Amino acid sequence: MKAFLKAGILSQDGAVARHRHWNPARGILSPLLANIALSILDEHFAQIPGGPATKEWERRKRRQRGQANYRLIRYADDFLVTGVRRP
Repeated sequence: MKAFLKAGILSQDGAVARHRHWNPARGILSPLLANIALSILDEHFAQIPGGPATKEWERRKRRQRGQANYRLIRYADDFLVTGVRRP
């Protein structure tokens, strides 16, 4: 992986462009690196009250008190955090 990130990019004119830290957004390593980085986000949301690891009865109590419950949705290198709070 280190060699891949250090490798240059061959431009249309044949010149090699070197970048110190290069990970193209649509590159083949992007999902892998994003999953490594986002695993910390997963751990954080698993531990917070109302997060994915919260028991169903606790989630129900939170809803009754008007508190939000959270869901983390991840697909490849994209993520969405949703918080639902009902009146």
